[in-house]
Amino acid sequence: DVRLTAGGRYTIETQEFELNQTLAVPFAARGKETWRDPTWRVILDWKPDDDTLLYGSWSRGFRSGGWNGRATTAAAIGPYEPETVDSFEVGAKTAFADGRVQFNLAAFIVNYDDKQEELHLPDTLSGTGQKTVVANASTAEMKGIEFEIQAEPTDSLYLRANLAYLDAAYDEFTF
Repeated sequence: DVRLTAGGRYTIETQEFELNQTLAVPFAARGKETWRDPTWRVILDWKPDDDTLLYGSWSRGFRSGGWNGRATTAAAIGPYEPETVDSFEVGAKTAFADGRVQFNLAAFIVNYDDKQEELHLPDTLSGTGQKTVVANASTAEMKGIEFEIQAEPTDSLYLRANLAYLDAAYDEFTF
């Protein structure tokens, strides 16, 4: 009736970058970086009866760091660091009326750290009047709740409705 599922991964990623730009202000850049990061997911679920599943999960993910290939200045190339995200979710999946009605509920919180943002900034040296910079500029939190109901009152009629609420905000935005 109770199940624990866990999995993980350790990523080692090396990126090399070389750019020879011939804009109004020509420049060249090259670099090499290695990033290492663990990711995982843990899920605990419980089936108190055949028609109900209650669960909770925690997962950690990351988006690799990198280099800005659209840079118009040497300073805008980077590198930028990986971003990480922690996601927590609890919920219930239920069935009624011999499986003809299903009701699902989920609540979640997602926290980003070192979130990568693509910033468009003014720049008089680039020749275009702006530069694009990718930077670890923010931390953010998203939280929400989702409801879903499905019903099959007859063999030829199927009804479905969803309702979701999302509250997303930057906790910090610095550049």
